[in-house]
Parts: sequence; structure tokens; C-alpha cells
Amino acid sequence: MAEYDSRLFRRIGNTLSPEDFAAEELLQTVKDGEFCTLTLRKPDRSDKNRNHWFLCLHAALEHLEGFQDVDALSDAIKTGVGHLRPSKQIDGQIHFLPKSIAKDKMNEDQFKRFKARGIFVLNQLLGFDIVEYVEQKRIRNR
Repeated sequence: MAEYDSRLFRRIGNTLSPEDFAAEELLQTVKDGEFCTLTLRKPDRSDKNRNHWFLCLHAALEHLEGFQDVDALSDAIKTGVGHLRPSKQIDGQIHFLPKSIAKDKMNEDQFKRFKARGIFVLNQLLGFDIVEYVEQKRIRNR
């Protein structure tokens, strides 16, 4: 196991309780009385919300031409909502590149704002409500 593997624990009182088998297995590698260092990072992003965003992108890709994959569509949406960072090129010109939406780059509130703006742009491109379309598709596929 790598030194920086992360596992999920839940705080109960003054103890950390392993939340899955991998966390329990990791905890068992620490002997009673042995010291270890804990680097704490709260899971501050909803995987469910992130997965819904990418589900919408995949569904939209079925109806849009000119995007080779979900990453290309995602970059276009980031550009559409202004989620960009400046990048100075060797020749001195400044270009704007799509910023990351990774968990370590934005918290859940920032992601919700980005996603709402991205859904708006997707709806404008598609001419229909992508969230409603995804929900109807989910119901049909039950």
C-alpha cells in the first residue's frame, strides 16, 4: 500500500471509525501503542452530484456534433461559463484555458454554481432541458 493511500473514516465521539473494509484493513496495519500521522481531508464534494454532471455531459454528447468526447464538451462548457485561467505563452501572448473542476480545486458550493451555469449552457446548445432528459431516460431504463 502506498504511503498516501486514503481511506474513509467517520468520527464518533473522540475516535475515528473505519467506514469500509479498506479503512479497517489500513487501521489493522497500525499496532496498538504505535504512533502514526494523520493527514485529514474532509470529503467536501458530492460524488453523486459530480456523477450527475458527467451523466448530463454524456447524454448531451449524443445530441451534439463537433465534440469528439466528453472531455472536449466539458472544456467547451467551461469556456462557455468562463471557468478559465490565463496562461502566458512563450511568445508573450496570453491565452485562456479551461480550469479544473477536480475535487481539490473547488468545494461543493463552487461546484454547484459551476454545474448550474454549465447546465444552462448545455440547455442553450441543445434546445431542451438536459436534466429532464436524463431523468426521463433513467425512468425508461428501469
